[in-house]
Amino acid sequence: MGKSVFITETPEMCADCPLCSEYLPLCRANGAPIEEKWKENGYFGKPDWCPLKPVPEKDDRKFSSYRWNWYTDGYNACLKEIGVI
Repeated sequence: MGKSVFITETPEMCADCPLCSEYLPLCRANGAPIEEKWKENGYFGKPDWCPLKPVPEKDDRKFSSYRWNWYTDGYNACLKEIGVI
């Protein structure tokens, strides 16, 4: 089975997350129960089990050897293709 990427702005709390169920206290991505403290206004951060992972930043390293520069070129092309940079 192939992989997919879901790009969204990182929410400040579970209640602002598009993966948070509106009707049940659980995360629609992994079914983990969301405690009330994660949905309350004013409680910021994310739980350890949160499936949202930060997207890596653009790599601006330049190597002295041309054969290693293909790595950063390919890395940045991948980020550009998924719409991050």
